Amino acid sequence: MISLRTASLIRLGLALTVAASVTAGCIFDPKKDDGDGGNDNPGYSRHTADSLLKYFAYVQADPQRDLTEYGRCLHTNYTFWFTAQDRAGDPTIPEFWTKESDVAGTERMFDNAIQINMNLTVDDTLGTEPCDPAHPEVLCTQYEVRVVLSVEVPPAQGQTETTTYVVQGLSNISITEDPLDTDGATNGQDLVIYQIVDRTNELGRSAPLPTGLAALRTAPADGPGTSLSWGELRHRLAP
Repeated sequence: MISLRTASLIRLGLALTVAASVTAGCIFDPKKDDGDGGNDNPGYSRHTADSLLKYFAYVQADPQRDLTEYGRCLHTNYTFWFTAQDRAGDPTIPEFWTKESDVAGTERMFDNAIQINMNLTVDDTLGTEPCDPAHPEVLCTQYEVRVVLSVEVPPAQGQTETTTYVVQGLSNISITEDPLDTDGATNGQDLVIYQIVDRTNELGRSAPLPTGLAALRTAPADGPGTSLSWGELRHRLAP
């Protein structure tokens, strides 16, 4: 596992941009259903890091939200690491989610969403090294990824307005070859996400929202324009 401390020392660089989207953003809006239950799959593969991240965003935002396909984007030994800052503020937040808990949590988190918008931008390639020191033959390439995510949910009990949760910031995402892909030699090797290390609160909760999200309303208790961390949002909507 690549440590958060080591990865944090590597400065930002512009190497590759991934617009994780169907058009300009990965948006799920049931009010704009295309008549057959959801948007058509845009044909993303998992053969490159670029296409994997696009598909990872797409399967979460698509109205049909196929959790089987979401799970296929994750390695068997996948983990999502919550930030120490979030865990210090809420002792119910775990240190990490496994693949199983992540898939279940994602299903709960987006179960009642009205609209989802997700963009992933790769700011830097941090290098390649063993995914796990215990298995040095399995190599991961780690990317520093800028995450912009908004999730609109129905009004809470006693409220009349919807709430839009906003996430912006950085995460380290490690990608490797899919060990379950048995025909990669002929059809192209599929890739999977081995690990996500959440860093989205490094920019600060009061950081300005990016263009296009500045007018979104977050939970009243958070104050207007507050950006949550990715892990905090996931835990809040999927405790």
